[in-house]
Amino acid sequence: AEYMGRAFTRPPETYLYLEHVPAWFFGKTFSFLLTYLVAVHSIVPIGLFRRHPDRSPLPFVFTAPTETTILRELDDVYVLASTESIVAMRSDAARFWGPKQ
Repeated sequence: AEYMGRAFTRPPETYLYLEHVPAWFFGKTFSFLLTYLVAVHSIVPIGLFRRHPDRSPLPFVFTAPTETTILRELDDVYVLASTESIVAMRSDAARFWGPKQ
């Protein structure tokens, strides 16, 4: 397709994934994770699946966490990403941060 004389290609299809937060990000801010995922993998984190066994018997979804939200060991992150981006992120996580916990 073309718009105002510039050619555009169709962006890759994007899907919603739920991924475990790699151990390397525990104790870091959601902003730190967001910056890394967007800059390195073109992945957009949109929320957390959070467990608080000591505070609540049920897990909950935390949408649009603030930039200062601290990531925890039991957190999973909802992301919008292409299949290719997820494969690359999982490969990096396995190489740099060890196996899924």
